[in-house]
Amino acid sequence: MSFTIYTLDLRSPFLYSKIPVSDPFAVLDSGEQTVCFSLPDTNAFSIEPDPENYLGPMVFAGVQSGRSETPQCSIPQGLYLFGQVWEHPNKELFTAMAIEVQKEGLWRRLELEPLVFLRVLKEEDELVTQVLRPIKRLS
Repeated sequence: MSFTIYTLDLRSPFLYSKIPVSDPFAVLDSGEQTVCFSLPDTNAFSIEPDPENYLGPMVFAGVQSGRSETPQCSIPQGLYLFGQVWEHPNKELFTAMAIEVQKEGLWRRLELEPLVFLRVLKEEDELVTQVLRPIKRLS
């Protein structure tokens, strides 16, 4: 897989309304959406994590909050390793992206959080799949 990985300094959180989902990779018609996954310790800091068991439990799923809605979850302000592809999300694609981001973070000797965010949005009428991995601090 080839995509560029950036360090993102997110100055304002992305706010969402929580939704129940059975398939975290299903694209909804509601616009921007996110899913947060925890990562098991055995995979979260490994240079060669097991792709089949990489993602842990879903922490939350959300859709972009409307102006009148109260946000219930977010991708918080902070530092992230970030990458994106112009493709429809699926588990295999997202897992591969998240692992590449993790390898980059470990190579840079960054202290990463054991969480990973999937963010899906439309740009120019095409779906964009993004991965955001929180950085605890820059080394």
